[in-house]
Amino acid sequence: MLRDTSEPFGCVVADADLRGYAGGKPGGGAVSPADGNTGEICVKLPPNIGPDEKVILFDGVCKLCNGWSRFIIQHDTAHRFKLCSVQSDEGQAILAWFGYPTDHYDTMLLVEDGKAFERSDAFLRVVARLPTPWRWLASLRVVPESLRDFLYDRIALNRYRLFGKHEQCVVPSARDRLRFVQGPRVADNE
Repeated sequence: MLRDTSEPFGCVVADADLRGYAGGKPGGGAVSPADGNTGEICVKLPPNIGPDEKVILFDGVCKLCNGWSRFIIQHDTAHRFKLCSVQSDEGQAILAWFGYPTDHYDTMLLVEDGKAFERSDAFLRVVARLPTPWRWLASLRVVPESLRDFLYDRIALNRYRLFGKHEQCVVPSARDRLRFVQGPRVADNE
């Protein structure tokens, strides 16, 4: 069904029912035929992200965002998510791949299945995969997206003023380091 190929940054080969899938914003997630197999397509993955990985990108100097990453580490006991600071080389490469700006950050991103989810959608997709009682927050999906995103933006645009800012990105502890995206991925045959 799914397998990693030697495409740069990985490539997931999937059944033809995913035809037309080009995850993310323009410039990302190109779809191309798999090597000689007409029943499969190849969905290129963002840099530094492997198949089946779910990555949360966050502002590494924002105190609120760092609190969110610590919350994920504490409550994501199944280790469903990896974390990545947008200021890191890995984060910058992922942002660029999806066509997001690399010099200012107005949203958290969740990268899943080659797609980027932002703002309240990203938040709700994350909490839906956390244990109870946190997953109950996903019921906020019934609130219209425009209202959810309006409220999300009010916090995101004022996060430094409301919660503060670190002078530099906080370095994860040795124990938590494996929860973060690690360096560039190189194809197995290289």
